[in-house]
Amino acid sequence: MSRPIYRRGAPYAKKAAHLLRHVVHPELDPGLDRYQLALVNALRDRLTPRETECMVHYYLLGESMQEAASRLGINLSTVSRTVDRGEAKLDGLLKLAISISPVRLDQDWSGRRAS
Repeated sequence: MSRPIYRRGAPYAKKAAHLLRHVVHPELDPGLDRYQLALVNALRDRLTPRETECMVHYYLLGESMQEAASRLGINLSTVSRTVDRGEAKLDGLLKLAISISPVRLDQDWSGRRAS
């Protein structure tokens, strides 16, 4: 299995995988603060089961979209569109979390320096 070249870059993939790990297995880190826990719960509520499944294969398991499509028995374009929808929901929640966070963040989700 080859490592995918993430469309949004490796830093985004690492952050997405970290959040998805908590969505799928929240018991892994009982030390989440209330803001992190709220973000994970909101993401869990917003993602459809198919979005979660496709994003887990792409980000957590490190499969290419073609490999994910093959394993899930769905079309490659379905995986691509589903991951795009999941990323849009994730981005929206992260922007909201950043805007209401009591902690000043040095970087936004995309990795660019915050202004």
